[in-house]
Amino acid sequence: MGSCYCHKNNRDLILNTSSVLVIIVLLGGLYYLNYKPYLTSIKLIQAIHPQTNPVDGLEIFKELFALNTFGSGEALEQLIVRTPSVLASAGVSNEVKVQYVKLADEQIKKHMLIYSNDARSNLIFGTYLSNIGRSDEALFFLNKAKELSPKKQNILFELGSAYVNKQDANNTLAVLKNAYDLDPSNSEARKMYALVALMTSQFGLANNLLAPIKNTSSYYNDERFLNIYRQMGNQSAIDEIMKLREAGQKK
Repeated sequence: MGSCYCHKNNRDLILNTSSVLVIIVLLGGLYYLNYKPYLTSIKLIQAIHPQTNPVDGLEIFKELFALNTFGSGEALEQLIVRTPSVLASAGVSNEVKVQYVKLADEQIKKHMLIYSNDARSNLIFGTYLSNIGRSDEALFFLNKAKELSPKKQNILFELGSAYVNKQDANNTLAVLKNAYDLDPSNSEARKMYALVALMTSQFGLANNLLAPIKNTSSYYNDERFLNIYRQMGNQSAIDEIMKLREAGQKK
């Protein structure tokens, strides 16, 4: 009898222990599957809220990456959206600015260990680096994005912009010609190609590109053309745009 009683107690103990372990595993699973993603979402909202100051925002971003969830990718995208405005802010110390850039660099490097052949990641990071003046690094990512998706016009637009930032007129023109040739019906491709043609004094090419859209608001309401004509000192082109705008307002 005593032996049976002991066996029963041992069996009950094993069952109870197993039940506890199952509960622990389930709770752990719930934490990783539900609570951590929920916490990530809450912290991400806090990090990008307009009322969150840059110092607090930096700490929240660090906490987000420490959680190491699937939301880390979204957090990184929001970080590189926020970083250029932090760098441009006169009210933020250089120390904080350096920390933002350092954190972004670390997370980009970590992300690209897994997603190096993802065109979208290369595009996003290349655009970010171009916007903060790191043209050579930007071109590395953007050319990789182009290699992965050679027919994506938005990649070519960003690549062309990066070459503009680097003041490389020849490559800018070549890239934007490529974008235009992929789809001449794309108004933005036509205009960007024309703008670079004007910048490089290829006025015949620019005129041919602009002729079909000269009387459309897509052209005369685009401030980029007004700005470039001002830089060129082309008063007749400025006057033409102002007349077209006036006529467009009367319609």
